[in-house]
Amino acid sequence: YISASTNKVLKVVDRINNADAQGTAVTRYSGNQTITADSYNGSYRLHESGRGGGIATYNMQLTGDYGSAVDFTDEDNYWNNVNANQDEVATDAHWATEKYYDYLWTTFGRNSLDDNGFALYNYVHADLTALGLTSNVNAFWDGQRMTFGDGNSTYSPLTTVDITCHEITHGLTELTAGLVYADESGALNEGFSDIFGTIVEFYAKPSTANWMVGEDIGSAFRSLQDPNSYNDPDTYHGDYWDFNNEVHQNSTVMSYWFYLVSQGGSGTNDIGNSFTVNGIGIDNAAKIAYRTLVYYLPSNSTYNDARFYSIISASDLFGACSPEVESVTDAMYAVGVGQPYLPSVISDFSASVTQTCQ
Repeated sequence: YISASTNKVLKVVDRINNADAQGTAVTRYSGNQTITADSYNGSYRLHESGRGGGIATYNMQLTGDYGSAVDFTDEDNYWNNVNANQDEVATDAHWATEKYYDYLWTTFGRNSLDDNGFALYNYVHADLTALGLTSNVNAFWDGQRMTFGDGNSTYSPLTTVDITCHEITHGLTELTAGLVYADESGALNEGFSDIFGTIVEFYAKPSTANWMVGEDIGSAFRSLQDPNSYNDPDTYHGDYWDFNNEVHQNSTVMSYWFYLVSQGGSGTNDIGNSFTVNGIGIDNAAKIAYRTLVYYLPSNSTYNDARFYSIISASDLFGACSPEVESVTDAMYAVGVGQPYLPSVISDFSASVTQTCQ
């Protein structure tokens, strides 16, 4: 209310009747979890405004029309929406997205995907065939939002933590490295999505997290620990490598590298290289992977670029002659990219003063 004579504000009434409120979600894949919903018009909906530009999860009602999407609602903010429509899986996507935002914020001080509060939108119960895909056993990022299919008779809806966070990471990649979705850069794009999908799964539910992708929906798609068990490559140009550059197929060389940096391992790879990698733990490995993706990789990166910049990232974080640099380098050698770590300087020039790493 404004005074017509003095132009002063006399009174303010808030007509927007909503507010963030903590609730409990009975999720399909992660048990009971605390979520934030929006108190709105006497009930609650899967919206919130406290994390960056907000998180919202919508119901596409088995259509391919985003304009027809409606809110998921609940009367008491106890989201026990188990029904024939499988509405409970909406809270899986919502909670996973919250945990992804929280991971970026608490670990790196990053405010969503663009570090400027990029709003995160989930669209659940989508008819992906109406959007041009071959089946509903899929989920994707399209530059604006995440969209999830309901699966089929074999696979349940694709809103698990690892799959949801895999798709969100495509957004992080688009807004940072911008890895072109083809050839080796496309494989790295997919590899980093599996990496951060797994990282956030360990962050969100450490007691049940594992190194597989999609296992909760009926059967896993890929394994970071043992790619060969799913007919995926663990060695650059090794067994199962697709020389036609299918991006999902060739992504597992990168995700296996991350597993080795995290957990360590030894053996002989497909091109005859014997290797031993000392693991540095998933938290430190994640810091290196994040720095490589967000600050260094160019858009048309190859696996050789990933090797070079991951070593640089490890050097930035831990020092040039650190055990972390050794692990990163040896893990790349293990997956068939580059030479093993050597604690000495190799040069094709002479200098009056030389120094080697000790």
